[in-house]
Amino acid sequence: VHGPVLFLLAAWHQAVQCAAAMNLGHPPRDVVLWPMGGLTYIGSSPNCWHNVRIAAFGPISYLLLVLLIFVVIAALRIVQPTDARLAADPAVVPAAAAFQAMWLSTGLCVY
Repeated sequence: VHGPVLFLLAAWHQAVQCAAAMNLGHPPRDVVLWPMGGLTYIGSSPNCWHNVRIAAFGPISYLLLVLLIFVVIAALRIVQPTDARLAADPAVVPAAAAFQAMWLSTGLCVY
């Protein structure tokens, strides 16, 4: 489950940075996604604060994602599955993935 979750988090991060760049008038030239990260090429900006804001939006987006996932988990009253429950019931894999995404996003936000 780690691989797909990390890839989706990398895609989320890059999508938010692309949106921030376009909002500031710097359309991205290229986006590269790897299994555990990515890179958005926007070129250079004459305004260094635009570069800082674009770079900051990626990590800040994790905080918004954590809040969104937490609200969904709370609204659906999902309980965190144990390893034994995961082995016994594959139907709880989406719940495990939701918790994993939330904790990974929290770690990336703090990091």
